[in-house]
Parts: sequence; C-alpha cells; structure tokens
Amino acid sequence: MENAEHPGDERICTVLRGQINKLKAWAGAGRAEGEAVIILGDFNRRIAVPGDWAWELLSPSSAPLHLPTEALITRCDTRFTELIDHLVLGGGAAELLVPGSTYEWSREWEHPDHCAVSADFLLQDGA
Repeated sequence: MENAEHPGDERICTVLRGQINKLKAWAGAGRAEGEAVIILGDFNRRIAVPGDWAWELLSPSSAPLHLPTEALITRCDTRFTELIDHLVLGGGAAELLVPGSTYEWSREWEHPDHCAVSADFLLQDGA
C-alpha cells in the first residue's frame, strides 16, 4: 500500500532494504574470510542517528560494524545536522583506521546535501 503523504516511499524503502541486505551479506562474507571490510559512500540516510532501521539492519548486535563517521559533526551545509555519506568498517578494518583521520571535506561544487568523507588507513604487509 502506498503512503498517501509520500507516494512511492514504500517502493523506495523496499529497494533500500534490499540494498542494505546485499551490503550486509557482502560484509559478512568478507569478515568470514578474515578480510577487512570498508564501505564508503552515499547512504542517503542518517544512519548515525540512534534507532535508524537501516543501520540496525546492516550492523546487528550479533555482528556489529564500526561507524567512524558517527562522531563527525557536519559543517558542509548548515541546513543539515547529520551526515548522509558514511564510512562503515568491519572485519578488522577498524584496527587499520588511523585515529583522528576521519574527515568531512568542504563543499567544492553545489550539491543538494552531500560532502565527501574520507579516512586514512594503515596498510598491512601481505606476508
């Protein structure tokens, strides 16, 4: 049934839920293989807000992921108080993160609500 206030929301949520489930499966497979898992990108959601359903689905308490962008205060656009672009870590990737290196870049061009995020990681020797 369509949401009368926001037509198409249910379809969008269904698509997003499917995408989150695919990311969850991919991260789980990588962790099962002992690989560091890093997901960086536009979630177009405020997944750092407590109780966000997408974050709870992606990072269940039984297999939690790390969200270093959670601590960032966005300064990109004063209209928005939370990030929608995130960095998600699992499978040992959090141990490779350089402390204090997670960063939100300033706006370079006109975007509706996005500024890039980045972080530095220590590289491991393949031996």
